[in-house]
Amino acid sequence: MHMVHRRKFDKQFKLEVVQRSLGGITVKELSEELGIHVGVISRWRKEFLDSGEDLSFPGHGVEAMTEEQKKMGVFTKVCHWLKIYLQNSHINPCGH
Repeated sequence: MHMVHRRKFDKQFKLEVVQRSLGGITVKELSEELGIHVGVISRWRKEFLDSGEDLSFPGHGVEAMTEEQKKMGVFTKVCHWLKIYLQNSHINPCGH
């Protein structure tokens, strides 16, 4: 069985490809020139147009979060674990 290795492209490369696509070169032309599937380049364009340069292409396939989203994620986890703790300890949070 032959394994296909996924190529990885850094943020700067993706930004350059997107900028070229926005500058008048078609996605199809870039795809043929660079050997990258049209769908991949189109996805990079969409991410850039939806998120802007700062939040696009954070790496490892994970969308970048704003500081507020990060804080909310921590808050949600703390609330979740506190709820479990209170359910498993015989403490009534209302004092009854």
